[in-house]
Amino acid sequence: RPGDGHRPPSGSGFDWRIGYVPGVEIAVVPRATATGNALQVRFLDQRAPLWGQVAQLLVLAHGRYRVSGQARLHDLQNDRGLQWMLSCADNGRLLGASARLRGNMPWHGFAFDVQVPAQGCGAEWLSLRLAWRIPAEQWADGRAEFTDLRAVRLAAGRY
Repeated sequence: RPGDGHRPPSGSGFDWRIGYVPGVEIAVVPRATATGNALQVRFLDQRAPLWGQVAQLLVLAHGRYRVSGQARLHDLQNDRGLQWMLSCADNGRLLGASARLRGNMPWHGFAFDVQVPAQGCGAEWLSLRLAWRIPAEQWADGRAEFTDLRAVRLAAGRY
């Protein structure tokens, strides 16, 4: 299951890959109020071109899925926000994305539904990004934490 938070990411295979991003500190940290760990993303009040450097490779059978997790935000400032996305590894086709997150929020759930096609999408990337379009929108400050990330297949009729 993606993001179970019980061990540090190895960066290989189907485990989390965490790459270097200027202006961002990314770490797996213990949760203060619950068991397990959380992914912590701290923006350093400068340009931060975060676009997929935090990612996990998945292989989902075709069908409808709900991608969900828990998030907590600490004064997260960015013009367009931070979001999770699921895209096809083969061709980069975006299958879906979470709502954009910014501001302050206690731990809360988020979710988005996706349809994995029967062809042309043999594997998928679940990744985190700032929703920037131009370099001026890369500036960010504050902190976000994530845990309990998962992709669950929806039964017929549940969407």
